[in-house]
Amino acid sequence: MNNKANIKNHMYDVVTLEQYQENPNQFLQNHIAIREGEYLYPVLTQTQEGPGVRVGDVMSIFEKPSTESQKKDYSKDNMIDFSDVDTISTMIDKLDAVKKLESDVLTSVDNIFIAKIDPSDTPEMVALKTAVNEKHIDLDKYAYRFGANYNNDKRLFNKPNISLGMLKRVATALDMQVTLSIKDVPEAPNPIGRDIVVDITSNSSDDEE
Repeated sequence: MNNKANIKNHMYDVVTLEQYQENPNQFLQNHIAIREGEYLYPVLTQTQEGPGVRVGDVMSIFEKPSTESQKKDYSKDNMIDFSDVDTISTMIDKLDAVKKLESDVLTSVDNIFIAKIDPSDTPEMVALKTAVNEKHIDLDKYAYRFGANYNNDKRLFNKPNISLGMLKRVATALDMQVTLSIKDVPEAPNPIGRDIVVDITSNSSDDEE
């Protein structure tokens, strides 16, 4: 498991520069940081400003925190380190710490996401958009839960429909339970005879459309 950190109210995976360079595409942009010395350095694009690191094939440029506030925000002390886990109880403590860190990030809202509900939306899409809107969340704060495909997943909210697999994926990432109910219509021939209700998010997989 990668180390985790809260840097300015955003969740980051924290790895070494060598780990990042081995396969940079496996990490989510804007949610990956490099630990170097006393600080954590978010990986920056060429247009982003630091503190952080611009990773190059030959040379990587680190821009250190300069102010006292930045030094606090980017300190390695903000990281939950899994490298020293040697017992089950230690792992449990670390995972609990990650949950607390995650809660702090997700409840700190910078930009509330509003999904526009369109008349052409299917009922399941209306339900999903309504639920997300009523959570009053900053969807970008959940990006690390979706992984490297987050930007494509976010575009789903511009579509009028959604597959069952993707509904499960989105609901699980956003801490929502989705139940499916099957029952007879009035006066149905060959009736089921009872309502069948299942939680479709209890064992959610990363099915895609």
